[in-house]
Amino acid sequence: YQGSTWKLPLPYSDAFAHWLRQSGEHASFPLLADLVNRVMIPALPVVGTFVYLLEFALAASLILGLFTRFFSLVAVGQALFLWLTLYRAPHEWPWNYVFLALVHVAFVVMAAGRSLGADAVIRRRAGAGSGAGSGGLLRLVT
Repeated sequence: YQGSTWKLPLPYSDAFAHWLRQSGEHASFPLLADLVNRVMIPALPVVGTFVYLLEFALAASLILGLFTRFFSLVAVGQALFLWLTLYRAPHEWPWNYVFLALVHVAFVVMAAGRSLGADAVIRRRAGAGSGAGSGGLLRLVT
């Protein structure tokens, strides 16, 4: 959470706008550059709010151990997006984002919230079986 305060939304943060422009300028693929420049930057207040809320949810999920696998999978996508869009940015170390993605992959594979997190309680209440329905979905995302 503390790392997200520099991009507080509404309307948007100048720092977030700077890094979003950097993402559009230095993206590794023209398709990603177009996505950032033509879709995300024009919708900066909406994108900034969405990114802030997403990062807040990711932090809360990992702190509480709540839906850890699901939010870790989302974090993998976010880290890979940052890696691919800031790949050629000056003074940026792109492999940092690969490391972040790998850490979150480990959280997905090892289901990190199942020992001391809220996921352990959810899984206990959903039952130990692997049936279909909401119980099966809850066991999948926890």
